[in-house]
Amino acid sequence: MKKVLMFSAAWCGPCKVAKPVFTQLKETIQDVEFEVVDVDENPVMATNFSVSGVPTFVILKDDHEVARVSGGANVKNVKELLRGI
Repeated sequence: MKKVLMFSAAWCGPCKVAKPVFTQLKETIQDVEFEVVDVDENPVMATNFSVSGVPTFVILKDDHEVARVSGGANVKNVKELLRGI
């Protein structure tokens, strides 16, 4: 199972820009699970994934990290990463 985690925060301007990217991916890719993780509400999960800045997209396959995009992402980049796993 593939999964994309978007680590973000309510106060983060770049996260607000990345949110539509995440939403578009979620609406167009059917075989991947998508989850938004607010680092302020879930600091343990952010620590477990060594997230030091937001936004950060973490791509998992079978619950193991296989790719990461920090500082923002675009639809094309994330789709390419997902195709590669």
